[in-house]
Amino acid sequence: MKKLIAILIFVPASVFVVQAQSMYGINLKIYQTKGDFNKNVQAVPVGLSFNYLYHIQESKFTIGAELGVAMYANNQYDFEAPSGTIRVDEEDCFWTLHTDVRYYFYQIPAMKAYAVGRVGMTTFFSSRTPVELTPEFRETFEFHGTAFNVGAGGGVLINFGGLFNKEKQQGNLNLDLGVILHSGSKAGYRYMPEGTQSSTLDEGTYQSVTNYIDYRIGIIFNPSWKN
Repeated sequence: MKKLIAILIFVPASVFVVQAQSMYGINLKIYQTKGDFNKNVQAVPVGLSFNYLYHIQESKFTIGAELGVAMYANNQYDFEAPSGTIRVDEEDCFWTLHTDVRYYFYQIPAMKAYAVGRVGMTTFFSSRTPVELTPEFRETFEFHGTAFNVGAGGGVLINFGGLFNKEKQQGNLNLDLGVILHSGSKAGYRYMPEGTQSSTLDEGTYQSVTNYIDYRIGIIFNPSWKN
């Protein structure tokens, strides 16, 4: 999981840092699962995302993309192998990739409020590692399924320059607070509660519609504030 987060931060940053006229940011994301997805996954997914936004000149719109990764479980359980009990450590995660369109419907020097619509996908994967090395159980990495989803929500950009300086001059650093409701298609995923027992490696595998809400707190760099 640490390697995935490092890739998520380094690769987009190296690509977009030279595009000073654009908007790019990093976010902490917290997810609220809904429906059957919530019944099967008794955890709160938390992760990071990187987003790139391009301001359409002479308009109140930005278009862009967001790439993220989140973990919703890191549990240990017992796998009953033919030779005895093997303690397994499992990480259950998902990637997100979305295209966003934002409309900034209200602004003052210190703040912009926006509505957002998006379309994209969520891909679920897991890694399983024995707590003690054994030839009967080796580390595995597996993709389970991809859900295609659409989302709608809103948020605010709070401009630190417009908020704190006396001249209300807008700066290049902004706090991004937002919430988006996602409607997802069916997909496969895994969840094994802490301390349970498994007789086969297929236990803990589910398939359902994957609706969720994501909450963001992030930093947006170098936005184009003037319309």
